[in-house]
Amino acid sequence: MRTLVHVTHEAVHKYGGIGAVLEGLLTSGPYRAVAQRTILIGPASVEQLTNGERHKLPIDVLYSSIENISQHPNSALLDRICHDFRVHIVYGHREFVDPHSGVRVTPEVVLIDVSAANLDRVNAFKARLWREFQLDSRPYEHIWDYELFVRLAEPARAVLNALGAADFGNECVVFAHEFMGLPTALAAKMDPKGTYRTIFHAHEVSTIRQIVESHSGHDLTFYNLMSKTLGRGLSIEEFFGPRDDYYRHALVKNSWHCDRIFAVGDYVLQELRFLGPSFAGAPIEIIYNGIPSEKISLEQKQISRRLLQDYAENLLGYRPDHIFTHVTRMAVSKGLWRDLQVLGHIDEEFRRTGKTGVFFVLSTEIGPRRPADIHDMERWWKWPLVHREVTPDLSSGEALFYQGVQEFNARAQKIKVVFV
Repeated sequence: MRTLVHVTHEAVHKYGGIGAVLEGLLTSGPYRAVAQRTILIGPASVEQLTNGERHKLPIDVLYSSIENISQHPNSALLDRICHDFRVHIVYGHREFVDPHSGVRVTPEVVLIDVSAANLDRVNAFKARLWREFQLDSRPYEHIWDYELFVRLAEPARAVLNALGAADFGNECVVFAHEFMGLPTALAAKMDPKGTYRTIFHAHEVSTIRQIVESHSGHDLTFYNLMSKTLGRGLSIEEFFGPRDDYYRHALVKNSWHCDRIFAVGDYVLQELRFLGPSFAGAPIEIIYNGIPSEKISLEQKQISRRLLQDYAENLLGYRPDHIFTHVTRMAVSKGLWRDLQVLGHIDEEFRRTGKTGVFFVLSTEIGPRRPADIHDMERWWKWPLVHREVTPDLSSGEALFYQGVQEFNARAQKIKVVFV
């Protein structure tokens, strides 16, 4: 049996691109033709896994070490993993539906809380990471984003073994989605049975994102430089200095140990080659992202446009001639700040022509809010026209962007920004 395992922080909730890619991938015909079994693995907290919050998780629970649910034949093995690694595990199924074709799939889901993990085992695993891959975890142990996924790795592999995914005669392929999945992929590489295969699914190259976001020249500097130096045996450290102080780089630069690397685009492939000489001959394939799509008629587009105009008129008191949108994850490199700069110039043009516009920004740093919370925010402080830096409204990163929105709206005359 072939089992495809996806290690990601978006195993149950869609926060950004990885979740959208999984929705399209798991329901696609070619994927279903080769995947006899699919397992999603990700981290979770005890708070997310208990009765008070678990109803928000879109999974049918068959095993829970927290709530003593044991409806799986291998529950005793999962109990042993919880005891040995001092973790909590929730196991079940999650349904994915392609809204256009109606295709439904129900992959298995494993959520693991590692907040109280057995540190003796964690440190032993870190020692093996150093011996096998020269990955030194000591500089990053104070960074939870690193520690979380390192702690996840061995319990995740143990769960896969307990579920029979890597039994002899089976094929178990671990997809490490971004840096988050790499510790589990490296743990799979070290499994003595030798039945695992590993793929690093590079949705981006974290090292490059850090450079682009922090350098004063941003993407203009980086990509011009990369295009002129590729194929000459040069790497990023020769131009931008050592990057080992960045924990994500420490993980991503070890991705060449995987059996394959999937790059979601041409630039991502080039960025990986630019990481260092280890990637020069690495087996990297371009696997373009895809999401479910349907044909949309001009009439449907016009109806959607009128609905957005109606919504803008209700919020702002005028019916915009032009509608601009940006749906993205909240990150500097997504260029939202540049959108505001460009719209500033468009606003000047609209002052001359008499046209009006609205810019809808749909973005989040922490995931979707509950409909009930949205209704409360609309009622109490006129969301989304007005925001507050309190739960369930703005996170700290969202509040920073909202400051730019407020400044833009105060200056612009013909375009307003609505941050949803």
